[in-house]
Amino acid sequence: MFNKILLPSLRSLRELFSSYVGKWNQFVLSYLPQFQKPKNVPSDINWNNFVDQHVYCWNGVWTRYYPDGRLIERFISERKFSFAKLHDYYVPIMMSPLPQPVIFYEQEDYSTVNQKNTYTRTNSISEQSWQLIRQENSLRDGVYHPQADSQRGLFLENGLATWSCTDISLVLATETETTGLYAIEIFLRHENLRVSVGLVFDTAGEVQRLAIVRESVLGSHRLYWTQDSTLPSSVDLPQGQYSAEEYSVSSGLEYSRSYSIFYPSSWAEQDSHRVVAFPDGVLVRFPLQMQSAVERVIEVIWMIKSAEPLIYRAKLVYNASGQVDCFSGGLFKKDYKSILA
Repeated sequence: MFNKILLPSLRSLRELFSSYVGKWNQFVLSYLPQFQKPKNVPSDINWNNFVDQHVYCWNGVWTRYYPDGRLIERFISERKFSFAKLHDYYVPIMMSPLPQPVIFYEQEDYSTVNQKNTYTRTNSISEQSWQLIRQENSLRDGVYHPQADSQRGLFLENGLATWSCTDISLVLATETETTGLYAIEIFLRHENLRVSVGLVFDTAGEVQRLAIVRESVLGSHRLYWTQDSTLPSSVDLPQGQYSAEEYSVSSGLEYSRSYSIFYPSSWAEQDSHRVVAFPDGVLVRFPLQMQSAVERVIEVIWMIKSAEPLIYRAKLVYNASGQVDCFSGGLFKKDYKSILA
């Protein structure tokens, strides 16, 4: 008889306690400061595109080459981006006769990004770490990277991005007097995959090294990318017309969209430029001479393995003075129709 009366009482007490805890937690949380995404000024749009598209843990493989195609090295990498923690609160259950549970509330600070790169070679593991803070690193001409004063990051809504020198002539006159080199990297992201192509130039404007980084957020680059490091001697580019809505950003962070048509089969045909084909359908076209006083364009295309033909294209344009003019690109499809057309 006693058990029949006591058990419902304990159950009611537990339900009452749970209800009290829930209401107390809601009350406390209502007074905690909530993080708000920055306003839509140009530098904040660029920053938001960065954190929305690239703040993940990217596992992949780096492959570096000499200009003649000889392999320099190949190694495993992890580029881990994470947000700093904005708040860490302990919320006690006040005036409770029962043992108090430990309740923590964490908020991610989207204005502070921690980056840690880990490179795993056959006989060594090395690491590099940086911190990017919106108030300090998100500038009027792009995101400033602590690794290189001359570089800025430009980020598009569709996942395309570049870390590149904003002014080649200025770089040659200052930072690279000791190294004699400057680098440009272009990123293309599709769903859980990302590929980037890097070019290292000398003071004469000639390519000294090339690299491709093939990554995935799925935990292993082997799920999609081939393990072959040999550069293809030739690539069959698809025939026909492809089109897309291309996103674009200027060096002054002015964003726009336009309808573009692309004929892949004629893409490689351009004077004073060189085309290098990498594994997994990635190609880069760049000027033979970056220091010439004319407009210079670096383009990367990625022929994505899918049921329907898809080609990602990214384009970085330098004006005749050696300054970044704009960065643009899109995901091109065959017979694609756009409302912008």
